[in-house]
Formats: sequence, structure tokens, C-alpha cells
Amino acid sequence: VQFDSVWWKGKRIRQQDEVKAAQDGAYVLWRSEKTSYRSYSCSVALTDPSGFEGGEVQFFEGFGQKDPITSYRCSEGCGIAFCGCQRNIHAVLGVRSGFRLVLLVWTRPPGVRVSDSQAQVCYFRPGTG
Repeated sequence: VQFDSVWWKGKRIRQQDEVKAAQDGAYVLWRSEKTSYRSYSCSVALTDPSGFEGGEVQFFEGFGQKDPITSYRCSEGCGIAFCGCQRNIHAVLGVRSGFRLVLLVWTRPPGVRVSDSQAQVCYFRPGTG
């Protein structure tokens, strides 16, 4: 699940501030999941976490929850792997300073087809690393 748009006090929030705004009470419009073909996801830290502020990977119990049930800030070379399905609602906090770089890996079972619109997508979201 990804945010479609976040509004706070009558203004649309910049993409890198969406998670924080939602946690502080902003109204979130959710968009449909476009990555249901993913079975597992993994995020491996390629930079030392002392070199940036923010950038934690957060997991939520359900859609629209403001407070995460857990949060991860992995050491360089370490990471987290999780079921990439709708049971693991997750977000990445914006990087407030420094530089964060991660390796993202998604897997799917043999025979599961990726839609043409997603086949060549490169994910880079400024502000999250």
C-alpha cells in the first residue's frame, strides 16, 4: 500500500513528509496495492546508520494506523526480510540529514507475472534513501 495523497491543514504534504504528517493526524487517502505479485521483500543497509538521521523502516498493524508496531534501523551490511504482502504494512521515514543507501530485493513465485506497467520500474524516492 502506498499513499495516494496526504493532506494536512488544507495543504497537500510533500512526499518525503507524508509518513510523519500521517502520524501527526493528517488525513491519508490510500491507493490500491499495485505490487501484489511480490511474495517477499528485503531491505539491506549499504551505509552506516550513524551517517544519517531518519530513514527507519516502520511496520504498522493495519491500514491507516498512525503508530508503528515496530521500527528498524539496520547496521551497514544488515537488513530485514519480510512477507511483501498486505499483512506487512510498512513505510520508510524521510532522511532528515546525511545519506542513506539501501539495496531493495523483491521476489515472487515462478509463474507469477508482473504487469507490463511495473516490469521496468526503478524505485527511488528522494528523502528516504
